[in-house]
Amino acid sequence: MRIFIFNNAIPTEKGMSGSDRRALEYSRYFIGAGHSITLVLPQVGVERYKDTGARLLISDSNPNPSKPTLGLFLKRINGANKVTRNLDLSPDDVIYSSSDLLADSIPAINLKKKHKDAKLICGLHLISPHPLKGFKNVFTSGLSLPGLRDLYYYFSQRYVISQLKKYASLVLVSNEMDKAKLITSGFTEERVLVAYGAADKDTIARASSSQKEYDAVFIGRLHRQKGLDDLMSFVNNISQKKKDFSLALISDIPAYSLQPILDKYGIQRNVFFFGFKDNLEKFEIMKKSRFLVFPSFYESFGMVICEAMACGLAVLAYDLPIYKDIYPAGILKARIGDVDDLVEKALVLLTDDSKLKALSEEAFEVSKKFDWEKTAKAILSKLG
Repeated sequence: MRIFIFNNAIPTEKGMSGSDRRALEYSRYFIGAGHSITLVLPQVGVERYKDTGARLLISDSNPNPSKPTLGLFLKRINGANKVTRNLDLSPDDVIYSSSDLLADSIPAINLKKKHKDAKLICGLHLISPHPLKGFKNVFTSGLSLPGLRDLYYYFSQRYVISQLKKYASLVLVSNEMDKAKLITSGFTEERVLVAYGAADKDTIARASSSQKEYDAVFIGRLHRQKGLDDLMSFVNNISQKKKDFSLALISDIPAYSLQPILDKYGIQRNVFFFGFKDNLEKFEIMKKSRFLVFPSFYESFGMVICEAMACGLAVLAYDLPIYKDIYPAGILKARIGDVDDLVEKALVLLTDDSKLKALSEEAFEVSKKFDWEKTAKAILSKLG
């Protein structure tokens, strides 16, 4: 089988979304299973794919874009259209858009329109919340004043979904709730597949499990849904009760933008900032931590939680409904948006060794059900 993967919305070399991680892991499995992979991506994504054996088509040669903008993504859409213009696809070929973002989905849909018999699959791994709720208020009674980015994301996704209804053979979502939403909106059940994420268990096994150095670890992109303000408030509040509290912070947050937040709360000595880390380095820092703290307001799967559990870490997070089925154990939940409750739950983990040990063991057991190969096989089985 020939599979043409569009991972064209990669913003920079640093940082990796769940959709990016899926595209990378699926590529590795598909190639290992004997399929031919062609990747359409910008120059900033070449490094992560260079050893996979995939054929690379470069849509944007800029090695260091300043920041993701609509102009940048329009340029990449045009570039992706150009580099795929002369492809000749057959009914056995598959087009895979790694996400619903326009730079991924639009050129993939365009290629499908030219080759109507080819199969189109698209990852829809985060359904945009309504702009008046925003990421922070989806599961609360509050409302938000939408910004331009919120409106753009919401309405661009609505457009992409309308196109997927016409052209997609298969849409990949991350949980049963999102599957139900798509079925309600007009997709048939056989066209929607819950494709769980997973952790790189081989690399995790190689990561040294040395003595604990940090009380907690946080991993997350610089995105409003991840609850960075709540995280900093949490560190400030818990350090009033445990002065030597330590947090390992792994993120693509620029150091210059993090410093004012640390200064605001006066928690410089409590936060150990590592910048963006991946693979072995990331897992070794995780294993040096007692638990993962993850005050995200909106998730569809929570790849970081899965990785933490595979490292044998208990998880402290807000009580998002989506976790109920995906992570039924190994996770201690605080009321959404209640930093004080988050602190109280963290103090339990820091003072009750038996509780922490039990949750950690549960977390590791839960992580065993998630496997990249299993998910990739499920996708291929749907394609016939």
